[in-house]
Amino acid sequence: MEKIPKLPSSEQMIALGGYLTDGMTVEESCLLCGYPFEAMRTHLERSASIIEFVKKKQVQLKHTLLKTVVSDPRKAEWLLETLHPNEFGRGRDLNPPTSVNVLALIMGVIQNRRTLSGEIVESADEIVKIENDKQKRNAKEIEYSIASVLDGR
Repeated sequence: MEKIPKLPSSEQMIALGGYLTDGMTVEESCLLCGYPFEAMRTHLERSASIIEFVKKKQVQLKHTLLKTVVSDPRKAEWLLETLHPNEFGRGRDLNPPTSVNVLALIMGVIQNRRTLSGEIVESADEIVKIENDKQKRNAKEIEYSIASVLDGR
């Protein structure tokens, strides 16, 4: 039967948590707080409370870093470009393909020739054009809102 290593002391856990929230790896944190990494590895495989503790500290670090980045508009812009390149990246498609619900459009033409918002039209092509225009306007409004936030307006 394999012997389970002793858990870190409360002082070691406090120190470990501090190092983790400072951006150190689990292995580096163990080294700095004087707890054997191999013992920690065993606990990370078996102890839900240790796993939760480490994950919580890593999420706290991420939260701290994100708050710092978002406080600077240029860094916030970089973060959006990195996390959502299709929406905010430099090479994004400014006229992305629309996701018009084609089935709803066809049903609208069949049932009284109406768009999704109830406008009466003559053809399915007209419905598609109206819905695409609405989506483009919505996309521009969202883009303007984001720019306003980043510019501090």
